[in-house]
Amino acid sequence: MLRVLRVSLLLLLLAIVSCKSWGKFWLTEIQYPANPLLVTQNIAMTAVTPTMPGAAKSCSISPALPEGLTLASDCTISGTPTRGQGALPYKVTADIGSDSVSGELRIRVLFQPRFLYAAGAGGNNISAYTIDSSTGGLSAIGTYGTGNSPRYVVVHPAGKFMYVANWGAATISGFSINQASGTLTNLAGSPYNTSANPYGVTVDPQGRYLYVGHESTGVAAVTAYTIDSATGALTAISGSPFVVATGPALASPVAVHVSPDGKFLYVGSSQSSPEPNSFAYSIDQNSGALTAISGSPFGSIEDAISVYVHPSGKFVYYAQYFAPTGVVSYARDLTSGFLSLLDGSPFQAGLAPGFITGDVLGRFVYVANSGDATGSSAISAFTVNNTTGALTPISGSPFAADKNAIGFAIDETVQFAYAANNEAGTSSVTAYTINSSTGALTQVSGSPYATGTSPFGVVVAGSNP
Repeated sequence: MLRVLRVSLLLLLLAIVSCKSWGKFWLTEIQYPANPLLVTQNIAMTAVTPTMPGAAKSCSISPALPEGLTLASDCTISGTPTRGQGALPYKVTADIGSDSVSGELRIRVLFQPRFLYAAGAGGNNISAYTIDSSTGGLSAIGTYGTGNSPRYVVVHPAGKFMYVANWGAATISGFSINQASGTLTNLAGSPYNTSANPYGVTVDPQGRYLYVGHESTGVAAVTAYTIDSATGALTAISGSPFVVATGPALASPVAVHVSPDGKFLYVGSSQSSPEPNSFAYSIDQNSGALTAISGSPFGSIEDAISVYVHPSGKFVYYAQYFAPTGVVSYARDLTSGFLSLLDGSPFQAGLAPGFITGDVLGRFVYVANSGDATGSSAISAFTVNNTTGALTPISGSPFAADKNAIGFAIDETVQFAYAANNEAGTSSVTAYTINSSTGALTQVSGSPYATGTSPFGVVVAGSNP
């Protein structure tokens, strides 16, 4: 028996030595300290060097690195990126002498904040502004027509296109963004037809697919589109809309958000218990089609009006509109997408939480409390425990805005934040600076800024030269 074992080991060693690709027997190949790699437009990055099984003699990457970044022979990436982009995938390959090794790296270039857009649900338009890069203050550009009663709005990861869910028109308005001025132009074919009462919109990190949630139990589905990378035009994906719930269960899937790796879609329904409310789907990486994952739906929430996936991918947070109002929080399996309720959930927020989001580094979570008719407790703010996912109120939270804040947006560089105040009598956007250490909000001088009637969704956009 021992002789047989020795012979087997010898044969295995001979196979490894004779194999041209012996490096593939390593458990890991090229790995960078962080994946995705986050760098900021027009800011010199700290150089990053990967680990690999051997010393690189030369290195290559495909596709080409973002403008302003360089790749050294040892696979170190450095430089000052000049153009913002979403989290795009790259393959890095190194020659280590006896073999070549490779690794996958996603690189995201964070945009400097340039423009702000607010969807006026009562005025059927978009209010557009330039952002003062020093103060976060707003200067009006103009207004642009949408369909009836626009709700939420999303900007494409490349910063070139914007999409608006027209709740009362069953359409999606698409715009191109002038990268110099921030002005908007309707995309060819816009508005695009969709199912009734479109509400939430989200785009995958690579900018390939757009998903729309609908505030309608008659629809009870998510509509999906491919995005033309050159024109921004939308084309319905085969099989869309994708049904969320069947049988006696009711669902109005208003909330949608794609996971940071682009592989899963998380959906929230605006129904109340005992109806299922938290759904998850895998995303076909070639077509964008959706398939419900095992275990979905994961629980009953008292109106899961908005959903946010933590940048680490480890946690998913739902804004719970009805009592007990707060943030229903889940741990997420990074491989399967499965959700498990966190201890301490729901974490208390204000009255009628509307939109939930967080900063790109995953340190802070913010909730706009649309039921705050006084404006004194409009924005609930939390720090995130990056081990457990638990939320802890930030000192000074909740932070004041105008009345009935429902939309909230943070710029990618985490300097400024904006709340859309939906109360028809005020109709404004409140601007804040963000304390980079604590996450606390301070209103910008001159804030709030007038908008179209009853602003709902609000979004920050960058631009490329």
